[in-house]
Amino acid sequence: PYRWVKIGSADNVFVPVAHATNDRPYGVIQDTTARTDIPVDVIIDGITKCEAGGAIGKGRMVRIDASGRVVAATPTYGTEQIVGVALESASGAGAYITIQIEKILAAGT
Repeated sequence: PYRWVKIGSADNVFVPVAHATNDRPYGVIQDTTARTDIPVDVIIDGITKCEAGGAIGKGRMVRIDASGRVVAATPTYGTEQIVGVALESASGAGAYITIQIEKILAAGT
């Protein structure tokens, strides 16, 4: 739960998002089920919990890692998709923090 997903190729299916320029993050999955045949809640705007992929400082912009977790962004012009701002800090990978989802932007745009 609390990892970023993208819209899958089949109808009504979400799949984990990888940190790649061609991936379009959709939102943060809220459910803990491993089943793929039932509806799940996905937060696409506002405030949500997210699993951290490393240490993150409060107030830092965040992006998505290859596992769909949030990590601190180190913006380089046009190379990272910023998905939000950390509202609390994370001590390391596996911590759950609250973020404010922002419009998905490439850094520097």
